[in-house]
Amino acid sequence: MNPGASDNKDDFDEIRPPRLDEFLDMTFDHPASKFRYFTKDIVPTSNQASWEFYIQSSGKDETGVLEWDNSQFGSNVAKIFYSTWAVCR
Repeated sequence: MNPGASDNKDDFDEIRPPRLDEFLDMTFDHPASKFRYFTKDIVPTSNQASWEFYIQSSGKDETGVLEWDNSQFGSNVAKIFYSTWAVCR
């Protein structure tokens, strides 16, 4: 989150480049944007937010780990909740 960010594409966001043969992507989908797939999605500061993202890899049967480092926000009671679902294609 950043107070200068918008819900749409802004200077804080990054667009996903075309994939190579081997890849590991975390992608945020923005269908209304000219460039639909973001690799970084910064939103305006708020008390509550949610992001939908996709993690895809060219690897087979590999385990991934998602970590959240909250240390830059100082000592506070803010928490992150994570839920998952799988889509097989």
